[in-house]
Amino acid sequence: MLAVAAASATAAFAAPAPKASVIRLTDLASGFKTISAHAYTVTAAAKRNQQSAAQLRSWGFGLTPSLKGAFEVQSAISVYKASKGAKLSLARSSSACKRSPSIELRTSAKIGDEVHVCKNLARSNGVVLQAYAVLWRRGSRRGSLFMVGVQGGVTVDQALALAKKQDARMR
Repeated sequence: MLAVAAASATAAFAAPAPKASVIRLTDLASGFKTISAHAYTVTAAAKRNQQSAAQLRSWGFGLTPSLKGAFEVQSAISVYKASKGAKLSLARSSSACKRSPSIELRTSAKIGDEVHVCKNLARSNGVVLQAYAVLWRRGSRRGSLFMVGVQGGVTVDQALALAKKQDARMR
């Protein structure tokens, strides 16, 4: 199996942008990768730091981030000896789409021989996250594309576009 993960956040803050001040991957020796990045609302920062939101506001902590686009994308391909293995793997993976809090979306997208698209919402640090999973099979290979962003900041069409690119490379 080959897996690639990338993470980034495009945040619109009042200048100077905090994101521009933190350590970047290019600042580190090779071999490091982004595992997580967070932007906190006043309420979430207060809870995390065990202090009141009023105190943070009195200090001038009041940036409200507007995150647009995906801040996590994971892409993977699994290769099986026969298409039966890929079918079984896809069936197992896509069964999660039918369990709450996930929902399976209908799609007319032409990706592989069989495709499933799932949507999930979750709350983290006071922010509602939206995730899409595109799971498909092409012959004896199974592909997956996961995309996560702030609710309203990512779309299923963005996830499908990346999955189509990956699927084209699987032919």
